[in-house]
Amino acid sequence: MKKVGIIGGVGPSATVDLYRLIIKNTPAEKDQEHLRVLIDSHPQIPDRTKAILENGESPVEAMLESAQILESAGVDFLAIPCNTAHYFLPDLVEKVDIPFVNMIEETAKFLKKNGVSSAGLLSTSGTAKTGIYQKELDRLNIKTVVPSEEGIEKEMKAIYGEEGIKAGVKFEKSQLNRDLFKEVVEELGTENIEAVIMGCTEIPLCLDKEVLSEWGMKDLILVNPTEVLAKAIINKVIS
Repeated sequence: MKKVGIIGGVGPSATVDLYRLIIKNTPAEKDQEHLRVLIDSHPQIPDRTKAILENGESPVEAMLESAQILESAGVDFLAIPCNTAHYFLPDLVEKVDIPFVNMIEETAKFLKKNGVSSAGLLSTSGTAKTGIYQKELDRLNIKTVVPSEEGIEKEMKAIYGEEGIKAGVKFEKSQLNRDLFKEVVEELGTENIEAVIMGCTEIPLCLDKEVLSEWGMKDLILVNPTEVLAKAIINKVIS
């Protein structure tokens, strides 16, 4: 069986969520049928959004350290449960000899397969402003709707604020953060979108389909790139 390597800690709860979704979606009837997964949880990787937008420390060296640790441990391929980190993926691909499963590409393929032609993007400001989703979706003729600057500020408060998701597990499902995302989804909904991409791996820790139903938005397809990545990892191992 192929061994999976996960560059984790970006953030820690999102890494746990990816592993949980790998377990949930693996067609296993006993322990021994589950995937061999090696996780290097490396929360000290510098913040990706700060590196992109605020001239902060680059995360490439730290991510490369994790990649090389996992590669030397014998994994067959790598994955990163952080959307914004994929902006730096080309720098890593050049320096390791094993492939990555690209969460952005897999999410775009999922949308295309499900007939989505227009999707709203919830994300960090780094992901929104680098255009990593827009470029991939445009390649498949899918329109990407990005929030206004005010909407992006609300998302960043829900993710990075003093009581944001990254501030601790106790804030992950808080009403404050859900209300902030609700306002952004309502804004995106004015553009006749068919789906909403939770383009930051912290967001699925706060939102799910039941929450959308409570908001009266049950017809929107809620896309979880973390789960898309989990299923792509499983397919790569068992196919």
